[in-house]
Amino acid sequence: MINRQDPPRYYRLSAAATLAGISDRRLRVFIRYGLIRPARFEGRQMFFGDEEIIRLRRIRRLSDDLGLNLAGIEVTLRLLDRLERVRADLAIPDDPPVIVSTTHGAAVLPKPRDSDRGGRAWPTK
Repeated sequence: MINRQDPPRYYRLSAAATLAGISDRRLRVFIRYGLIRPARFEGRQMFFGDEEIIRLRRIRRLSDDLGLNLAGIEVTLRLLDRLERVRADLAIPDDPPVIVSTTHGAAVLPKPRDSDRGGRAWPTK
């Protein structure tokens, strides 16, 4: 488990591959196809941080456990990244929630933003 308060750690390619449970060669394939990017470079050396290790483990699970090919992994990762951004947007504490009554009870929704309508303002009463 990664503790967000710890200083960031960086691993060389071979150590990152070992931590993720894949071979060095397979990690290079993932880099070539753009599924993962090193956190930083020093000369020609690539270094991977904890976030990249988590992503590599996710890629390995998608490939090994679900049998997805590289194209399927790319689409799935893109959707998962978008989902994480949406979750982060919805969890903004500065926006007071809007309570909506429905036939099945009440629902709490985040306050809509102008960006939710493509830049157009929401109608006001």
